[in-house]
Amino acid sequence: MNPGFLPGFIFAVKFNFISMEKMIITGEKQITEIVQKAVAEALNSWEKPEKFISRKEACRRMGITLPTLDKAIKRGDIEAVRIGGRVLIKEN
Repeated sequence: MNPGFLPGFIFAVKFNFISMEKMIITGEKQITEIVQKAVAEALNSWEKPEKFISRKEACRRMGITLPTLDKAIKRGDIEAVRIGGRVLIKEN
């Protein structure tokens, strides 16, 4: 317990340097609500990472040969990415 403060209350000050607004939080319930809101916003804005598969796996799934896949990539029918020395296909 901090001297000079009432027990059961948490005092915090948040500074927003863009608008220089101050927000005073006076209770544990307010802190909980703010944290829950921030976590929910962060989870909603989070994008799942893209998944890639190998050319061999793409051929197996599509039932085509590697030369056919390579031609489709060169024509732009299938989107591929070069990462390091490997050519990968977006899973979706």
